[in-house]
Amino acid sequence: MTDAKGCTKEAFVVINTVVPNDPELDYCTSRGVVTLYEWINAVTFDGHTYTSGNDGGYGDHSDILIPLTLARTVPVALQPGYAANLYNEYWKVWIDINHDGDFADAGELVFSVGPRLGTATGSFTLPATATGTSTRMRIAMRYGSAPELCANPAYGEVEDFTVVWMTGNSESLGGNPALQQAPPTAHVASAAVALSLYPNPVSASAMLSGWHDTAELLHVRIMDAQGRVVARVAHAHTGGRLEIPLDMEQYRPGMYFVYLQGKGWASHVVAVRQ
Repeated sequence: MTDAKGCTKEAFVVINTVVPNDPELDYCTSRGVVTLYEWINAVTFDGHTYTSGNDGGYGDHSDILIPLTLARTVPVALQPGYAANLYNEYWKVWIDINHDGDFADAGELVFSVGPRLGTATGSFTLPATATGTSTRMRIAMRYGSAPELCANPAYGEVEDFTVVWMTGNSESLGGNPALQQAPPTAHVASAAVALSLYPNPVSASAMLSGWHDTAELLHVRIMDAQGRVVARVAHAHTGGRLEIPLDMEQYRPGMYFVYLQGKGWASHVVAVRQ
């Protein structure tokens, strides 16, 4: 930022909140009418499990980020919840791959199965490319027949999540198995910043560093291993050397993904809280 005398400095603010919905996209509404007997209890994608319980017909979990790797087969497990008796359920999963605010384009219905009693399992293969760094995923469960897009199933439930696109293979950092590097995001322009984090592993605080010529407002998102955003940092960068202090003292030990995003690009590093 610049004051009245022309002096400039960098500033940041830490906001412990989740990422809001994309205000530019308006997805169709869809919700189950009755969830007294069955609902979506938990979903698992590529080993990441998210338990929601009965959301009353619709669960907006777009604040939860699910990392999925492009051009890879994703194993799926969809678990219904039952009040008493078990029922056969139909499931569908859509992903807005071209990030245009709907699930109607070719290839965006990525998984469909049913009828299934209990947990439905299977897999789907993602395309090699996608638009943007993240997008919406919708899961629908319906009793009696397959759920339809943008419909309101009489018995069942609908949930929305956010997918974060990944690409490539994990590799070891410095031979330390605790420092597994997450694949880079799919949409990284040539202006992306090569980042470093020191110290890493982190005991309390760390410095996110790099070089970025352009003066712009940057956004940092820290995501835990379960895909939950635990902090968001807004950083007014004035160009040149980039240094963003991160306070991680309140976090539990484990692996975290630190994403830095500017206009049209994104980069990341992996932090281990010891």
